[in-house]
Amino acid sequence: MLASSLIEGELRRFDLKTPLRKESEQLLAGLLALQRDLDEASSNKFIDCKLSHECPPVTAAILRSVRNISGRLYRKAAYGSISIWEHTGLDQGYEASKCVCAWLAELPQEDLSGISRIYILRAEFDKDWLGQYMPILGVVTISWTTIIGPASRLTRLTNSLHRNVLFHEVGHHVHEHWFGQDPEQEADANQYAKQAVYARTPLLARCALSVLGSVLRLFGRHTV
Repeated sequence: MLASSLIEGELRRFDLKTPLRKESEQLLAGLLALQRDLDEASSNKFIDCKLSHECPPVTAAILRSVRNISGRLYRKAAYGSISIWEHTGLDQGYEASKCVCAWLAELPQEDLSGISRIYILRAEFDKDWLGQYMPILGVVTISWTTIIGPASRLTRLTNSLHRNVLFHEVGHHVHEHWFGQDPEQEADANQYAKQAVYARTPLLARCALSVLGSVLRLFGRHTV
């Protein structure tokens, strides 16, 4: 595909062995995402080649984040201009995409400006995170807990956790946080989520959410 080849030509102009300036990181991420939407196979080949050599941490994080995007593995929905990609490995009974759309509707719409995509993945025990935010691309990822089945009345409890994680990651976006798990950034995102959640959550539900979050943190789960 001509367009993909032209983009790859531009990507090869980057020296990915040395740290890039912030503006160059933004351009790199944008070109990588565009190439991936046009030609996923070529994108895989290019990114795998670059990751086979040592890259600065931020550059490697950008490459890996884009590499994890694969449209074939997701059910797709949308909330306004935000694409919602729900992994096919997640039981549809959870109605995860529907829940995420409802939670997004609770937030000020200006806070969502610039978020391009939300991924919903089935939680796996080899992953130590509950949510992630990818700067530049404006991508949020949620790890959907499945310890309680979709037919259980207790899904309201785990959904409260997922809602809190979503708001936490939106908080990173609102504060324009960069890469890394910085304590100050985490405090900002936690405060945003706290204000958003508490504004609409009864006291009893807040307590249950706090207990569930503490239990999951015992297993090493966190948000970034």
